Amino acid sequence: MNRQEFYKEKYRQLKPDWRDSLAIYVSIIDGLVSADTRVLDVGCGHVDFMKSVYEKSEFIYGLDTSKKTFERNKVIKNR
Repeated sequence: MNRQEFYKEKYRQLKPDWRDSLAIYVSIIDGLVSADTRVLDVGCGHVDFMKSVYEKSEFIYGLDTSKKTFERNKVIKNR
């Protein structure tokens, strides 16, 4: 666990209902995506924090300037 995660966990212990900005973002997008939704993720990167959302639709498209990024990104199939 890195330093940032350590302090997030400590804060969650003090405020159990608290969610970090990434969790809030994923929740918002999750509410908008369904099986027929088309998503264009510009600058999609290599991280997989959107995996649970992006698995809901086959119409997820990603753009990024790095070919290596796509080699590491296992979530977005349409590149």
